[in-house]
Amino acid sequence: MLSGVIVLYKTKGMTSTDCVRDMRRVLQMKKVGHGGTLDPSVEGILPIAIGQATKIIDLMQTHNKTYIGEAILGFETDTEDLDGEVIKSQPIEEPYSEEVIEEAMEQLTGDIEQLPPMYSSIKVKGRRLYDYARNNISVERPMRHIHVSKYTKTSHSIYDKESKQQRFKFEITCAKGTYVRTLVKQLGDILGVPAVMSSLIRAKSAGFGLKDAVLLETLKENPEKASDYIVPLERFFEDQPTYNLSDKEFEMVQNGAKLNFPVDVERLCLYHNRKIKAIYKKDVKHPPLYRPEMMLLQNS
Repeated sequence: MLSGVIVLYKTKGMTSTDCVRDMRRVLQMKKVGHGGTLDPSVEGILPIAIGQATKIIDLMQTHNKTYIGEAILGFETDTEDLDGEVIKSQPIEEPYSEEVIEEAMEQLTGDIEQLPPMYSSIKVKGRRLYDYARNNISVERPMRHIHVSKYTKTSHSIYDKESKQQRFKFEITCAKGTYVRTLVKQLGDILGVPAVMSSLIRAKSAGFGLKDAVLLETLKENPEKASDYIVPLERFFEDQPTYNLSDKEFEMVQNGAKLNFPVDVERLCLYHNRKIKAIYKKDVKHPPLYRPEMMLLQNS
């Protein structure tokens, strides 16, 4: 069975589900999933998990993600990006200095609160927020606690005297559950001006970056070479504590046995013949034993 990750570069217009459907056709297998949804209007890194790697999708989503994009100061839309209708505008008579913008960004780093956009897939009372928005139904949105590791400007801002708008490029590194377009709106709130995200690219996800990525069209044109782009499952765990199993220990692992290892870590990646076969965690009820947390026995 094929196992590993294909780091797809999702283009604009496609949903993450579209990508999974097409990858199943390319690979001629059903056990395919993705490691974190991207909105249709957003492009960039979409890790596609194959075979045994589908078991680590939840782990993939715990990794920080990095985005690069552009913000415009001067107007706001109901979707907080350019897909929506303009709901507020305010001409900027005097452009904001680089320092003022950067100071506002600094206020949005660390542990902060965020009110998710109405056009989002978060469920409230059993319905997606975008369902309420499309039907013009008001509903109270739950405040979310998020973590932003980095929020910086990556270009000097450009002020357009004719439109009286100001734009600049940015980079954000954040944890799961963060809405980048809402961070742009929040930046505008701090500055006292409506703001909108005009473009966004996910540059890193689950430890994979742009240099690892391949276009879906490339795989469709050469499906027989798709396996050449599979990143081994071991790459995802390369910075984790590991232990190489003997043949006898591997036989015990195959039977789900608890084992004692000469280490003291919370989790341990178990390898046999250079392939990860299981993840064990400390058995708090029976120290110093470790018990199975995830089995990856078919990874070969």
